[in-house]
Amino acid sequence: MAQTIIRTTKGSRDPQVKKLLASGWRITSTHSQSQGYNANKTCCLGCLFLPLALLGKKKDLVEYVLEKED
Repeated sequence: MAQTIIRTTKGSRDPQVKKLLASGWRITSTHSQSQGYNANKTCCLGCLFLPLALLGKKKDLVEYVLEKED
């Protein structure tokens, strides 16, 4: 059984994942990881208006584990 792992940002499914799904691979698990905050955006927005600093959060990463029968 072949296995591959693809990491992409949340909300945008990588074209590579779509291609693999079309060729017989299947997603066996997904895992989401928080990226934290972008320091530059948070600092700049914090200087303007402190509650806006929360908008500096980076998109989460999603990890797809795909498997295919040989």
